[in-house]
Amino acid sequence: MKTTAIVLFILTYVLLLSLPKHRAKIALATATIFVALGILPFSKVFTTVDWNVILMIAGTMGLVSLFIDSKMPSLLADFIIAKTPNVKWAIVSLSLFAGIISAFVDNVATVLMVAPVALTICKKLNVSPVSSIIAISVASNLQGAATLAGGNVVHYVCDEKSDWIPDIADIKRKITQRTKALVVINPNNPTGALYGVDVLEQLAQIARENNLIIFADEIYDRLLMDGGSHTSIAALAPDLCVVTLNGLSKSHLIAGYRCGWMSISGNKESAKSYIEGLNMLSSMRLCSNVPAQRAIKPALENLDSSDYLLKPGGRIYEQRETICRALDKIDGITYVRPKSAFYVFPKIDAKRFNITSDEQFVLDFLREKQVLLVHGGGFHWEAPDHFRIVYLPEPSILEESMEKLGDFLKTYRQA
Repeated sequence: MKTTAIVLFILTYVLLLSLPKHRAKIALATATIFVALGILPFSKVFTTVDWNVILMIAGTMGLVSLFIDSKMPSLLADFIIAKTPNVKWAIVSLSLFAGIISAFVDNVATVLMVAPVALTICKKLNVSPVSSIIAISVASNLQGAATLAGGNVVHYVCDEKSDWIPDIADIKRKITQRTKALVVINPNNPTGALYGVDVLEQLAQIARENNLIIFADEIYDRLLMDGGSHTSIAALAPDLCVVTLNGLSKSHLIAGYRCGWMSISGNKESAKSYIEGLNMLSSMRLCSNVPAQRAIKPALENLDSSDYLLKPGGRIYEQRETICRALDKIDGITYVRPKSAFYVFPKIDAKRFNITSDEQFVLDFLREKQVLLVHGGGFHWEAPDHFRIVYLPEPSILEESMEKLGDFLKTYRQA
């Protein structure tokens, strides 16, 4: 039955792409077949449908249709052209309009409503519509903007046998002429690894040779244990454009305050258009968290305020020791001892427990023992043999949770 359902899904998908004028009929026919074959029991048809989503889509699409049929796009285009001095300000006005609409209707509907206005303006002014559509997408939906930009994420391997250090050879193999940036997460989530200067210099050299921007996530840079020290990659590469991301949420344990920042250093010429985009985005769509910003100055003046938590007897240090001792007692589990942050990324013997889906393993454990882990696939780890633990709970809770994991694994074999 499962195979039949998959085949039907693939066939439906192909037909939807091939016959766009008959999509409604194709969808209804497939749904009927699902019910007729018993894949979806008739008694569950109406309870399975998410009516909230259906009605939301119907409402927004109806609103879009009415807006377009009302000839408002043409009237708005004439109004904007008359009130703005040039194309740049026309695009800014459209973006502001899209931002306002997106506060009330779905982001996709926003683009569908504002795009006709933009196309009309561009047609009347005889200019390319590309910049207008991109600006609208940014103003109404950041994820949609990334898709329009054509970005594609390629993940490089961090080597568990080398304490989760990035595999330099793997990075070099995956870089192409289309590669634009290199992301470095140090200290690392989910592994708790801390990269040394030698590794960071190699990463910087790769960026230098391939003219790449470096995005450095260093949010855990002050959560170090065992005498470790952190070096910012920007300090090693003053000739490169480095976007460093940091904040107080982790180091000062105030995640709810949402106060963070990015700094751009080095050769900014190679990222000129990117910086312009940031300035435009921050002017149109983003605003600062003013109350939380008041915490930044005193926090940065007391960078060692959380050091005691990371030393023997300190809360985070003892929590790490507790989770490591607990994991040592579980057969079929191995791990690399974390040196920073508050995560550990254990490996489970997938063959021994017949695990083919790490997500299913995490869900099975959650249902039976009410303990939540994060599956390795959530961090783009391809094999189904890793999971992440956040060891911030009290030691007693950590011990109890790992006892439950050990008990669970005594009989667990994934179906």
